[in-house]
Amino acid sequence: MKKTISIHLLGSNFLVEEDAYELVKNYLDRLNDSLRNSPDRKEICEDVELRIAELATAYLSEKKQVVTFEEMSTIINTLGQPEDFLEDEIAGEKEDKTNEKSSEKKFSKKERRLFRDTENSVIAGVCSGLAAYFKIDTVVLRIIFILLGFAGGFIIPFYIIMWFIVLSAKTNIDRLQMQGKPINLENLKEEFQEATYRFSKSSKKFEREISDKDSPLRQKITHLSSFFTKIIGAAFLVFGSILLIGLLTFTFVDWEVLHIEKNGFQLNFNQFCELFIVNKSSAFYLWIGILVAGLGIVSLMFIQGAKLIFRLESKWIKIVKIALFIVAFVGIGIIILEGSQTGADFTNRGEFEQVIGPDSTNVLTVEILNKNIPDNIHNDEDFDFEGFQILENEIIQSGISINYALSEDSLFHVYVEYSAFGKTNSIANQRSKNIKHIISLENHHLKISPNYSYSVKDKIRGQTVMLKIAIPAGKSVQFRNTIVRSEDIKDSGFINRYGEYEHYVHED
Repeated sequence: MKKTISIHLLGSNFLVEEDAYELVKNYLDRLNDSLRNSPDRKEICEDVELRIAELATAYLSEKKQVVTFEEMSTIINTLGQPEDFLEDEIAGEKEDKTNEKSSEKKFSKKERRLFRDTENSVIAGVCSGLAAYFKIDTVVLRIIFILLGFAGGFIIPFYIIMWFIVLSAKTNIDRLQMQGKPINLENLKEEFQEATYRFSKSSKKFEREISDKDSPLRQKITHLSSFFTKIIGAAFLVFGSILLIGLLTFTFVDWEVLHIEKNGFQLNFNQFCELFIVNKSSAFYLWIGILVAGLGIVSLMFIQGAKLIFRLESKWIKIVKIALFIVAFVGIGIIILEGSQTGADFTNRGEFEQVIGPDSTNVLTVEILNKNIPDNIHNDEDFDFEGFQILENEIIQSGISINYALSEDSLFHVYVEYSAFGKTNSIANQRSKNIKHIISLENHHLKISPNYSYSVKDKIRGQTVMLKIAIPAGKSVQFRNTIVRSEDIKDSGFINRYGEYEHYVHED
């Protein structure tokens, strides 16, 4: 009976005998120590660990889940000893290399695999990979492929198929398998040295071509860079022109800031300010801020576009760009400052509740007045959009929310809550009291208008009207097409601008 240990090799878990674990741990420690002065130590150790995992997997099956000490010894002998990497190696290790070479020959036949050699590729590395696999000259194979391609036939589809189904040689182990070399420490180190040399050589070649102004690569990069620079410059000019047209429209024409497709309503900047901005001076400074920021941004886009297209280089251009950036920043600051003043007018919510009265009936009938807001007002003084009608001095809004509750006695109790926002509680409360709404309770009939109004001076500040009905147990509220009973007090309702009641069921 032997003790087994679970080990982790680069993402793979294995069960190995305890002495096999000690063997592989000692091997990897010696390898890491032998390569302590090598810049490729980490990569070589990872590749060796990956190779151990691959070879160990070959010994496992559904019936066999443990790697034995003997099998791990065979794997390590296949890879070679870490001390072979030491430059001052004592000559006493030569005896082991004879046995190692015999196992290398055995593994080299089994480990040859077909890969695409993308490091020496012209298109996808298919020809260079086949050349390495069959040990023939890459140039000869490429000539054969070209001749067969001109002759027609299957060679082009064959190349495309090989491109998709054959993997590229990404790791050093892949490159060794592609060349049919044994995967041991000596060959891994040699492959790393060759890869480093190839990278160094290609880097120096690229550096020479980049530094040489007359080289084809340098000229291609220069032309490509110039082309894309001019495209970006043209984009700056185009967007700058669009922004300039918008800015001129904003300055000299009634600029539309809100458009309702349903009825073609347009709300220009002055009307927008009259309804939402705190006061006229704030609206004026907001207009100035938009104008200043727009001019700064448009000018920056034009200068940057001209600089990129015509390659303008001057310290005065830099100074002008900095000045325009400051101008745009000041304009944006003004917009934020004035916008924050309007935002502050939405910080406090005020409420005002009006008691409509109790009623002793069994069924309270709700009659909705004034079916909807007219849609035919579109002149300079009077205009309307969805849910609103703005007259010269008055704003008419539609939509009444309804909440239900259980009455504490046998009577219906009806309340209306008016609410609005303001900079302070007193301003918000006063705005809620300024809301005008038609509602009455007569002869067991609750008459209510879907519309309510308030002064333009109060601005649009989230004014709302909420109807509250307390229903006695066993009694109900009758709308034209809906009955709300005392059991439905968790539900809610809404009267829209067309005088229609909408009921919303809320589950427990």
